[in-house]
Amino acid sequence: MSHKINMGRYVLERKLGEGAMGAVWLGRNETIDKTYAIKVLKPNLSRDEEYRTRFLREARINAKLEHPNAVQVYDAGEEQGLLFIVMELLDGHAMNVALGGQPLELGRALRLGIQLSRVIAFAHENGLVHRDLKPENVMLTRNSSTGEERAVVVDFGLAFIDRHEDLGRMTAVDERLVSGTPAYLSPEQAEASPHIGPPSDVYSLGCTLYEMLTGQIVFDETSVTRMLTSHMFMPPKPPSSVRGDGVISAPLDQLILSTLEKDPARRPTAGRLAERLAEILDRPENQGRGRDASFQLPRSERAVARDTKRADYDIGLRDTAPGGHDICVGVIGVPLTDELALTLSFIQCEATELDDLADLSGVDILLAHADLGVDELGAAADHVHVVAVASGGVAQLMPLRRAGVRDILSDPIDPDKLMACVQRTRRKLERTRSGDSK
Repeated sequence: MSHKINMGRYVLERKLGEGAMGAVWLGRNETIDKTYAIKVLKPNLSRDEEYRTRFLREARINAKLEHPNAVQVYDAGEEQGLLFIVMELLDGHAMNVALGGQPLELGRALRLGIQLSRVIAFAHENGLVHRDLKPENVMLTRNSSTGEERAVVVDFGLAFIDRHEDLGRMTAVDERLVSGTPAYLSPEQAEASPHIGPPSDVYSLGCTLYEMLTGQIVFDETSVTRMLTSHMFMPPKPPSSVRGDGVISAPLDQLILSTLEKDPARRPTAGRLAERLAEILDRPENQGRGRDASFQLPRSERAVARDTKRADYDIGLRDTAPGGHDICVGVIGVPLTDELALTLSFIQCEATELDDLADLSGVDILLAHADLGVDELGAAADHVHVVAVASGGVAQLMPLRRAGVRDILSDPIDPDKLMACVQRTRRKLERTRSGDSK
Protein backbone atom coordinates (compact mmCIF):
# COMPACT_ATOMS: atom_id res chain seq x y z
CA MET A 1 0.00 0.00 0.00
CA SER A 2 1.10 3.61 -0.53
CA HIS A 3 2.83 5.21 2.43
CA LYS A 4 0.80 7.71 4.44
CA ILE A 5 3.01 10.69 5.29
CA ASN A 6 2.40 12.37 8.63
CA MET A 7 3.70 15.81 9.58
CA GLY A 8 2.70 16.17 13.20
CA ARG A 9 -0.99 17.12 13.23
CA TYR A 10 -1.13 17.02 9.42
CA VAL A 11 -1.35 14.24 6.85
CA LEU A 12 0.10 14.86 3.39
CA GLU A 13 -2.39 13.54 0.85
CA ARG A 14 -1.17 14.63 -2.57
CA LYS A 15 1.69 16.63 -4.04
CA LEU A 16 0.50 19.80 -5.79
CA GLY A 17 3.77 21.17 -7.11
CA GLU A 18 7.52 21.11 -6.73
CA GLY A 19 10.36 23.59 -6.99
CA ALA A 20 14.00 24.20 -6.23
CA MET A 21 13.67 24.19 -2.45
CA GLY A 22 10.80 21.84 -1.79
CA ALA A 23 7.28 20.77 -2.64
CA VAL A 24 3.76 21.88 -1.84
CA TRP A 25 1.34 19.19 -0.73
CA LEU A 26 -2.38 19.03 -0.19
CA GLY A 27 -2.46 18.39 3.55
CA ARG A 28 -5.20 17.77 6.07
CA ASN A 29 -5.55 18.39 9.77
CA GLU A 30 -7.59 15.31 10.58
CA THR A 31 -8.57 16.60 14.02
CA ILE A 32 -10.61 19.47 12.57
CA ASP A 33 -10.96 17.96 9.06
CA LYS A 34 -9.57 20.99 7.24
CA THR A 35 -7.26 21.08 4.22
CA TYR A 36 -4.24 23.31 3.68
CA ALA A 37 -1.33 23.80 1.34
CA ILE A 38 1.73 22.47 3.15
CA LYS A 39 5.16 23.38 1.87
CA VAL A 40 7.89 20.90 2.85
CA LEU A 41 11.59 21.67 2.49
CA LYS A 42 13.60 18.98 0.73
CA PRO A 43 15.16 16.51 3.19
CA ASN A 44 18.74 17.32 2.23
CA LEU A 45 18.07 21.07 2.55
CA SER A 46 16.36 20.59 5.92
CA ARG A 47 19.78 19.55 7.22
CA ASP A 48 21.51 22.65 5.80
CA GLU A 49 21.65 25.41 8.41
CA GLU A 50 21.48 28.28 5.87
CA TYR A 51 18.49 26.81 4.06
CA ARG A 52 16.78 26.13 7.37
CA THR A 53 17.27 29.79 8.29
CA ARG A 54 15.87 30.96 4.96
CA PHE A 55 12.88 28.61 5.08
CA LEU A 56 11.85 29.62 8.60
CA ARG A 57 12.44 33.27 7.69
CA GLU A 58 9.96 32.80 4.84
CA ALA A 59 7.37 31.53 7.33
CA ARG A 60 7.90 34.59 9.52
CA ILE A 61 7.68 36.90 6.51
CA ASN A 62 4.40 35.47 5.28
CA ALA A 63 2.93 35.41 8.78
CA LYS A 64 3.43 39.19 8.98
CA LEU A 65 1.38 39.81 5.84
CA GLU A 66 -2.18 39.60 7.08
CA HIS A 67 -3.72 41.02 3.91
CA PRO A 68 -6.54 39.70 1.71
CA ASN A 69 -4.22 39.66 -1.31
CA ALA A 70 -1.32 37.81 0.36
CA VAL A 71 -1.34 34.07 0.96
CA GLN A 72 -1.96 33.36 4.64
CA VAL A 73 0.41 31.30 6.79
CA TYR A 74 -1.13 29.43 9.71
CA ASP A 75 1.62 27.26 11.12
CA ALA A 76 5.22 26.14 10.70
CA GLY A 77 7.32 23.49 12.33
CA GLU A 78 9.63 20.53 12.08
CA GLU A 79 8.82 16.83 12.16
CA GLN A 80 11.46 14.08 12.00
CA GLY A 81 14.01 16.57 10.69
CA LEU A 82 11.69 17.92 7.96
CA LEU A 83 10.70 21.59 7.97
CA PHE A 84 7.23 22.61 6.82
CA ILE A 85 4.95 25.65 6.47
CA VAL A 86 1.14 25.37 6.61
CA MET A 87 -0.60 27.83 4.31
CA GLU A 88 -3.99 28.80 2.96
CA LEU A 89 -5.20 26.40 0.25
CA LEU A 90 -6.22 28.52 -2.74
CA ASP A 91 -8.81 27.16 -5.13
CA GLY A 92 -7.91 28.80 -8.41
CA HIS A 93 -5.18 29.08 -11.00
CA ALA A 94 -2.02 31.11 -11.55
CA MET A 95 -2.34 34.34 -13.51
CA ASN A 96 -0.09 33.05 -16.29
CA VAL A 97 -2.75 30.40 -16.99
CA ALA A 98 -5.40 33.11 -17.29
CA LEU A 99 -3.17 35.14 -19.61
CA GLY A 100 -2.22 32.35 -22.00
CA GLY A 101 -0.44 34.87 -24.25
CA GLN A 102 -3.55 37.07 -24.50
CA PRO A 103 -4.35 40.41 -22.80
CA LEU A 104 -6.98 40.62 -20.09
CA GLU A 105 -10.02 42.81 -20.54
CA LEU A 106 -9.17 46.34 -19.46
CA GLY A 107 -11.46 46.56 -16.43
CA ARG A 108 -10.33 43.19 -15.14
CA ALA A 109 -6.66 44.09 -15.58
CA LEU A 110 -7.16 47.37 -13.73
CA ARG A 111 -9.00 45.77 -10.81
CA LEU A 112 -6.41 43.05 -10.42
CA GLY A 113 -3.63 45.62 -10.79
CA ILE A 114 -5.13 47.68 -7.95
CA GLN A 115 -5.21 44.61 -5.69
CA LEU A 116 -1.61 43.70 -6.51
CA SER A 117 -0.38 47.26 -5.98
CA ARG A 118 -2.13 47.47 -2.61
CA VAL A 119 -0.70 44.24 -1.24
CA ILE A 120 2.80 45.18 -2.42
CA ALA A 121 2.37 48.61 -0.81
CA PHE A 122 1.33 46.82 2.40
CA ALA A 123 4.44 44.64 2.22
CA HIS A 124 6.63 47.69 1.72
CA GLU A 125 5.01 49.43 4.69
CA ASN A 126 6.01 46.40 6.75
CA GLY A 127 9.60 46.53 5.54
CA LEU A 128 9.35 43.71 2.98
CA VAL A 129 10.48 43.63 -0.65
CA HIS A 130 9.16 40.65 -2.64
CA ARG A 131 11.92 40.57 -5.35
CA ASP A 132 10.21 37.98 -7.59
CA LEU A 133 6.87 39.38 -8.72
CA LYS A 134 5.54 37.73 -11.89
CA PRO A 135 2.25 36.22 -13.14
CA GLU A 136 3.27 32.74 -11.92
CA ASN A 137 3.42 34.14 -8.39
CA VAL A 138 -0.11 35.50 -8.52
CA MET A 139 -3.01 33.13 -7.86
CA LEU A 140 -6.50 34.05 -9.05
CA THR A 141 -9.33 32.88 -6.84
CA ARG A 142 -12.60 34.26 -5.51
CA ASN A 143 -13.31 36.24 -2.37
CA SER A 144 -15.33 33.81 -0.25
CA SER A 145 -17.66 36.52 1.08
CA THR A 146 -18.22 38.74 -1.98
CA GLY A 147 -17.58 36.35 -4.87
CA GLU A 148 -15.32 38.96 -6.49
CA GLU A 149 -12.15 37.87 -8.23
CA ARG A 150 -9.18 37.97 -5.88
CA ALA A 151 -5.50 38.18 -6.79
CA VAL A 152 -3.22 36.60 -4.19
CA VAL A 153 0.53 37.17 -4.19
CA VAL A 154 2.51 34.08 -3.25
CA ASP A 155 6.17 33.13 -2.95
CA PHE A 156 7.71 35.59 -0.56
CA GLY A 157 10.63 33.14 -0.36
CA LEU A 158 12.99 35.68 -1.94
CA ALA A 159 11.60 38.55 0.13
CA PHE A 160 14.19 40.87 1.60
CA ILE A 161 13.64 42.29 5.07
CA ASP A 162 15.08 45.78 5.12
CA ARG A 163 14.99 46.20 8.89
CA HIS A 164 15.20 44.19 12.13
CA GLU A 165 17.22 41.36 10.50
CA ASP A 166 20.86 40.36 10.12
CA LEU A 167 21.08 41.50 6.51
CA GLY A 168 24.63 40.32 6.03
CA ARG A 169 23.60 36.76 6.80
CA MET A 170 20.43 36.96 4.71
CA THR A 171 22.39 38.18 1.68
CA ALA A 172 24.79 35.25 2.04
CA VAL A 173 21.87 32.84 2.01
CA ASP A 174 20.13 34.45 -0.96
CA GLU A 175 23.23 34.41 -3.17
CA ARG A 176 22.88 30.63 -3.39
CA LEU A 177 19.51 30.93 -5.11
CA VAL A 178 18.06 32.63 -8.17
CA SER A 179 16.99 36.11 -7.03
CA GLY A 180 14.24 36.80 -9.50
CA THR A 181 12.99 35.82 -12.96
CA PRO A 182 14.69 37.45 -16.00
CA ALA A 183 11.53 38.61 -17.81
CA TYR A 184 10.44 40.59 -14.72
CA LEU A 185 13.77 41.70 -13.21
CA SER A 186 14.34 45.35 -12.42
CA PRO A 187 17.44 47.03 -13.90
CA GLU A 188 19.03 47.07 -10.47
CA GLN A 189 18.45 43.33 -10.10
CA ALA A 190 19.79 42.73 -13.61
CA GLU A 191 23.06 44.44 -12.73
CA ALA A 192 23.22 42.60 -9.37
CA SER A 193 23.05 45.82 -7.37
CA PRO A 194 23.13 45.40 -3.58
CA HIS A 195 20.50 48.15 -3.34
CA ILE A 196 17.24 46.30 -4.04
CA GLY A 197 14.36 48.19 -2.47
CA PRO A 198 10.64 48.82 -2.97
CA PRO A 199 11.15 50.47 -6.41
CA SER A 200 12.42 47.11 -7.70
CA ASP A 201 9.05 45.53 -6.85
CA VAL A 202 7.27 48.40 -8.63
CA TYR A 203 9.29 47.66 -11.78
CA SER A 204 8.45 43.94 -11.63
CA LEU A 205 4.81 44.83 -10.97
CA GLY A 206 4.96 47.12 -13.99
CA CYS A 207 6.22 44.21 -16.09
CA THR A 208 3.32 42.10 -14.83
CA LEU A 209 0.76 44.85 -15.55
CA TYR A 210 2.27 45.30 -19.01
CA GLU A 211 1.70 41.60 -19.74
CA MET A 212 -1.82 41.73 -18.30
CA LEU A 213 -2.68 44.63 -20.63
CA THR A 214 -0.87 43.43 -23.78
CA GLY A 215 -0.50 39.66 -23.48
CA GLN A 216 3.24 40.08 -24.08
CA ILE A 217 6.27 40.45 -21.84
CA VAL A 218 8.09 43.79 -21.92
CA PHE A 219 11.26 42.51 -23.56
CA ASP A 220 10.78 39.31 -25.55
CA GLU A 221 14.42 38.46 -26.24
CA THR A 222 16.04 35.22 -27.41
CA SER A 223 18.55 34.97 -24.57
CA VAL A 224 18.73 35.83 -20.89
CA THR A 225 21.72 38.10 -21.51
CA ARG A 226 19.82 40.15 -24.11
CA MET A 227 16.81 40.31 -21.83
CA LEU A 228 18.83 41.60 -18.87
CA THR A 229 20.58 44.13 -21.13
CA SER A 230 17.20 45.36 -22.36
CA HIS A 231 15.96 45.83 -18.81
CA MET A 232 19.03 47.90 -18.02
CA PHE A 233 19.28 50.03 -21.18
CA MET A 234 16.40 49.69 -23.68
CA PRO A 235 13.17 51.74 -23.53
CA PRO A 236 10.01 49.59 -23.61
CA LYS A 237 7.35 50.01 -26.29
CA PRO A 238 4.21 51.76 -25.03
CA PRO A 239 1.57 49.16 -24.08
CA SER A 240 -0.98 50.84 -26.37
CA SER A 241 1.23 50.28 -29.42
CA VAL A 242 1.59 46.58 -28.55
CA ARG A 243 -2.10 45.98 -27.89
CA GLY A 244 -3.15 48.11 -30.82
CA ASP A 245 -6.93 48.21 -30.26
CA GLY A 246 -7.23 51.69 -28.79
CA VAL A 247 -8.34 50.43 -25.37
CA ILE A 248 -5.27 51.67 -23.46
CA SER A 249 -5.52 55.42 -22.84
CA ALA A 250 -2.61 57.85 -22.82
CA PRO A 251 -2.72 58.25 -18.98
CA LEU A 252 -2.59 54.45 -18.52
CA ASP A 253 0.25 54.22 -21.05
CA GLN A 254 2.20 56.85 -19.16
CA LEU A 255 1.53 55.22 -15.79
CA ILE A 256 2.77 51.80 -16.90
CA LEU A 257 5.85 53.32 -18.52
CA SER A 258 6.57 55.24 -15.32
CA THR A 259 6.83 51.94 -13.43
CA LEU A 260 9.44 50.82 -15.98
CA GLU A 261 11.78 53.77 -15.55
CA LYS A 262 15.44 52.72 -15.40
CA ASP A 263 16.05 55.10 -12.48
CA PRO A 264 14.37 53.67 -9.35
CA ALA A 265 13.80 57.18 -7.98
CA ARG A 266 11.55 58.02 -10.96
CA ARG A 267 9.10 55.19 -10.37
CA PRO A 268 5.89 55.72 -8.38
CA THR A 269 5.42 53.96 -5.07
CA ALA A 270 3.19 50.90 -5.04
CA GLY A 271 0.64 52.89 -3.03
CA ARG A 272 0.60 55.71 -5.56
CA LEU A 273 0.33 53.18 -8.40
CA ALA A 274 -2.79 51.71 -6.76
CA GLU A 275 -4.33 55.19 -6.47
CA ARG A 276 -3.63 56.06 -10.13
CA LEU A 277 -5.01 52.73 -11.38
CA ALA A 278 -8.17 53.32 -9.33
CA GLU A 279 -8.53 56.81 -10.82
CA ILE A 280 -8.25 55.40 -14.33
CA LEU A 281 -10.75 52.62 -13.56
CA ASP A 282 -13.22 55.19 -12.23
CA ARG A 283 -13.28 57.14 -15.50
CA PRO A 284 -16.70 56.93 -17.19
CA GLU A 285 -15.30 55.24 -20.31
CA ASN A 286 -13.94 52.38 -18.19
CA GLN A 287 -17.06 51.71 -16.11
CA GLY A 288 -18.37 48.17 -16.58
CA ARG A 289 -15.41 47.01 -18.63
CA GLY A 290 -14.63 43.36 -18.02
CA ARG A 291 -16.92 42.90 -15.00
CA ASP A 292 -18.98 40.08 -16.46
CA ALA A 293 -15.86 38.27 -17.65
CA SER A 294 -14.21 38.32 -14.25
CA PHE A 295 -12.36 35.12 -13.41
CA GLN A 296 -13.08 33.62 -16.83
CA LEU A 297 -10.65 31.86 -19.14
CA PRO A 298 -11.21 31.41 -22.87
CA ARG A 299 -13.89 28.73 -23.28
CA SER A 300 -11.45 26.32 -24.95
CA GLU A 301 -9.15 26.52 -21.92
CA ARG A 302 -11.67 26.26 -19.06
CA ALA A 303 -11.80 22.47 -18.91
CA VAL A 304 -8.01 22.31 -19.07
CA ALA A 305 -7.69 24.85 -16.28
CA ARG A 306 -10.02 22.87 -14.02
CA ASP A 307 -7.81 19.83 -14.48
CA THR A 308 -4.49 21.62 -14.07
CA LYS A 309 -5.15 24.29 -11.47
CA ARG A 310 -3.64 22.18 -8.69
CA ALA A 311 -0.53 21.57 -10.79
CA ASP A 312 -0.21 25.33 -11.16
CA TYR A 313 -0.40 25.80 -7.41
CA ASP A 314 2.89 27.58 -7.05
CA ILE A 315 3.08 28.85 -3.48
CA GLY A 316 6.67 29.48 -2.47
CA LEU A 317 8.09 27.61 -5.40
CA ARG A 318 9.68 28.18 -8.75
CA ASP A 319 9.92 25.81 -11.70
CA THR A 320 6.83 24.10 -10.46
CA ALA A 321 6.13 20.70 -11.98
CA PRO A 322 2.78 18.92 -11.93
CA GLY A 323 2.16 16.66 -8.98
CA GLY A 324 1.75 12.91 -9.26
CA HIS A 325 4.20 10.06 -9.75
CA ASP A 326 5.10 7.88 -12.70
CA ILE A 327 7.66 5.59 -11.04
CA CYS A 328 6.71 3.16 -8.29
CA VAL A 329 9.40 2.25 -5.74
CA GLY A 330 8.62 -0.89 -3.77
CA VAL A 331 10.23 -0.86 -0.34
CA ILE A 332 10.89 -3.99 1.73
CA GLY A 333 13.23 -4.69 4.62
CA VAL A 334 13.96 -0.95 4.93
CA PRO A 335 11.93 1.30 7.28
CA LEU A 336 9.65 3.42 5.11
CA THR A 337 9.97 6.63 7.10
CA ASP A 338 8.31 9.93 6.22
CA GLU A 339 11.71 11.32 5.24
CA LEU A 340 12.33 8.40 2.85
CA ALA A 341 8.86 8.75 1.29
CA LEU A 342 9.34 12.49 0.82
CA THR A 343 12.85 12.02 -0.57
CA LEU A 344 11.43 9.74 -3.27
CA SER A 345 8.49 12.06 -3.93
CA PHE A 346 10.85 14.89 -4.82
CA ILE A 347 12.03 12.87 -7.84
CA GLN A 348 8.49 11.94 -8.87
CA CYS A 349 8.56 8.46 -7.34
CA GLU A 350 5.86 6.95 -5.17
CA ALA A 351 6.96 4.70 -2.30
CA THR A 352 4.92 1.54 -1.74
CA GLU A 353 5.53 -0.80 1.19
CA LEU A 354 5.77 -4.49 0.19
CA ASP A 355 5.01 -7.48 2.38
CA ASP A 356 7.08 -9.93 0.32
CA LEU A 357 8.81 -10.38 -3.04
CA ALA A 358 6.20 -12.73 -4.50
CA ASP A 359 4.31 -10.06 -6.41
CA LEU A 360 6.27 -7.21 -7.96
CA SER A 361 3.61 -6.20 -10.47
CA GLY A 362 3.45 -2.44 -10.82
CA VAL A 363 6.84 -1.97 -9.16
CA ASP A 364 9.52 -0.21 -11.26
CA ILE A 365 12.32 -0.03 -8.69
CA LEU A 366 12.80 -2.32 -5.68
CA LEU A 367 14.49 -0.79 -2.64
CA ALA A 368 15.35 -3.75 -0.41
CA HIS A 369 17.68 -4.63 2.42
CA ALA A 370 20.42 -7.11 1.51
CA ASP A 371 19.50 -9.25 4.52
CA LEU A 372 16.51 -10.51 2.53
CA GLY A 373 18.99 -12.76 0.74
CA VAL A 374 21.25 -12.62 -2.29
CA ASP A 375 19.32 -15.27 -4.24
CA GLU A 376 15.99 -13.54 -3.58
CA LEU A 377 17.27 -10.13 -4.68
CA GLY A 378 19.01 -11.66 -7.68
CA ALA A 379 15.72 -13.25 -8.77
CA ALA A 380 13.92 -9.94 -8.31
CA ALA A 381 16.58 -8.22 -10.44
CA ASP A 382 15.40 -10.31 -13.40
CA HIS A 383 12.09 -8.40 -13.30
CA VAL A 384 12.72 -4.95 -11.79
CA HIS A 385 15.67 -2.69 -11.07
CA VAL A 386 16.94 -3.49 -7.58
CA VAL A 387 18.61 -1.02 -5.22
CA ALA A 388 20.01 -2.96 -2.28
CA VAL A 389 20.78 -1.52 1.16
CA ALA A 390 23.72 -3.38 2.68
CA SER A 391 25.44 -3.21 6.05
CA GLY A 392 27.83 -6.15 5.66
CA GLY A 393 30.67 -4.52 3.73
CA VAL A 394 32.57 -6.30 0.94
CA ALA A 395 31.37 -9.73 2.10
CA GLN A 396 27.84 -8.72 1.11
CA LEU A 397 28.74 -6.47 -1.80
CA MET A 398 30.40 -8.96 -4.16
CA PRO A 399 27.68 -11.67 -4.00
CA LEU A 400 25.06 -9.02 -4.71
CA ARG A 401 27.02 -7.82 -7.73
CA ARG A 402 27.33 -11.36 -9.06
CA ALA A 403 23.57 -11.84 -8.59
CA GLY A 404 22.86 -8.87 -10.88
CA VAL A 405 22.22 -6.14 -8.30
CA ARG A 406 24.02 -3.10 -9.68
CA ASP A 407 23.07 -0.36 -7.20
CA ILE A 408 24.05 -0.88 -3.57
CA LEU A 409 23.76 1.69 -0.79
CA SER A 410 25.23 1.61 2.68
CA ASP A 411 23.00 1.26 5.72
CA PRO A 412 21.93 3.72 7.11
CA ILE A 413 20.79 5.27 3.83
CA ASP A 414 22.23 8.63 2.81
CA PRO A 415 19.19 10.50 1.31
CA ASP A 416 21.36 12.38 -1.19
CA LYS A 417 22.93 9.17 -2.50
CA LEU A 418 19.52 7.51 -2.65
CA MET A 419 18.12 10.39 -4.71
CA ALA A 420 21.06 10.26 -7.10
CA CYS A 421 20.80 6.49 -7.46
CA VAL A 422 17.03 6.40 -8.04
CA GLN A 423 17.20 9.39 -10.36
CA ARG A 424 19.75 7.59 -12.58
CA THR A 425 17.53 4.51 -12.67
CA ARG A 426 14.47 6.64 -13.34
CA ARG A 427 16.12 8.21 -16.39
CA LYS A 428 17.06 4.75 -17.72
CA LEU A 429 13.47 3.57 -17.33
CA GLU A 430 12.17 6.66 -19.11
CA ARG A 431 14.59 6.13 -22.02
CA THR A 432 13.48 2.49 -22.25
CA ARG A 433 9.81 3.45 -22.21
CA SER A 434 10.41 6.13 -24.81
CA GLY A 435 12.12 3.60 -27.05
CA ASP A 436 9.29 1.11 -26.63
CA SER A 437 6.68 3.68 -27.63
CA LYS A 438 8.35 4.47 -30.95
